[in-house]
Amino acid sequence: MRQISPASITRQLWRLRQFGLIKTVVHGYRYYLTRLGRSTIAAACRITQQSIVPALAYATP
Repeated sequence: MRQISPASITRQLWRLRQFGLIKTVVHGYRYYLTRLGRSTIAAACRITQQSIVPALAYATP
C-alpha cells in the first residue's frame, strides 16, 4: 500500500472543505460529511455500480 504524506492529506482535506463536502468538528481535528458530501458519495457509488463495473465486465477478453 502506498504511503500518503501528511502534506498530501492536508491538501486533500483543504480541497474537500473548499468544495463544501466536509466540515470540521468545533474545537477538534475531526471532520464530518455535509449533506452535499453524502449525496456526492451516493451518486459516485451509483455511477460505479451501474456504469463502470458493467463496462469492465464486457471489456475483459
